[in-house]
Amino acid sequence: MSKKVAKFNRLLSMFINDLSASVPTSSCLASAQEWLTALQEVDPSNAKVLTVFMDALQGANDFIVKKDPDVFKHLNILPSVLKPDELWMIFSHLDENDKATCWKYLSKLYKEGVTACKELGIELDTSASAAAGDAALQLLLKNTPQSGDLEAMQVPDGPIVLSALGALCTQYCDLIENWGVLSCDELKTLRSMTAEQFASEIEQRYPSDVVQCILTNVAGVVDQYGVPFVDEPLGDCAQREEILAAVMQMSTICLTLRSVDSTTIDAVEDVARRFMKLVQNGEVDLSNVGDDPFQLLQTLTSSGVADDLMAMLAAQS
Repeated sequence: MSKKVAKFNRLLSMFINDLSASVPTSSCLASAQEWLTALQEVDPSNAKVLTVFMDALQGANDFIVKKDPDVFKHLNILPSVLKPDELWMIFSHLDENDKATCWKYLSKLYKEGVTACKELGIELDTSASAAAGDAALQLLLKNTPQSGDLEAMQVPDGPIVLSALGALCTQYCDLIENWGVLSCDELKTLRSMTAEQFASEIEQRYPSDVVQCILTNVAGVVDQYGVPFVDEPLGDCAQREEILAAVMQMSTICLTLRSVDSTTIDAVEDVARRFMKLVQNGEVDLSNVGDDPFQLLQTLTSSGVADDLMAMLAAQS
């Protein structure tokens, strides 16, 4: 008996029960309730609903992350008893509190579904979600003041991904200047480069099959292919570790820009922007976060954007 599948089925049953309580006149919800109750009694670890749900949700995950109600027009989670047009009508009649609960249920169901599929050996196409999750953490880490100084929090007006990359590029330029291998004119040119130009340089310098290895072996890749905009080998320079870290972070964002579709990128930015605004407004306390990304992740979990972020990180949990 699969405990993970049974847990998923129980959670889905709770979701339908809560929906039915909010819309007691819905006959299709009543039918879905009866169907799931019978399933729980006869075969609580039956994976049929799980596989149908996860197949439907793989194409709808971006809608859930962005809380786009159009997801309910396409979400075919119980084909025999609850069709998308019926689910859409039900969602449309909910109040704002109940709608918020729906989004939480869908995020949790996706997370539990991924875990259950892993237990059963079912492969899901979650590469985009994983990359998006990495990007979200990188964006939040790079745009969040680690000292708890709320005045330092600035929500970028433009695209957050490029803003994060731009901030990393500035740090990289400082490190290269301290390394002392470029002339004043070369440094001036380097500092005039845009985030897009940095992304282009990284893509040209590191082949697509190599850039992915940067996350696990940045030193080996840099020693073989060099560092962006510099012909001098990195060797044992005093700033080696800092430069390696900067290259890895820049490459992570560039890899995301290259491999993740624009809709997912927009979803990442929505999550990051909402979190930064919560910090800016004093609704999230970062005074104890320090430089520890795990402390930041705990803060995310207790904040209002935790469910949004979890939908993208589900593939990594």
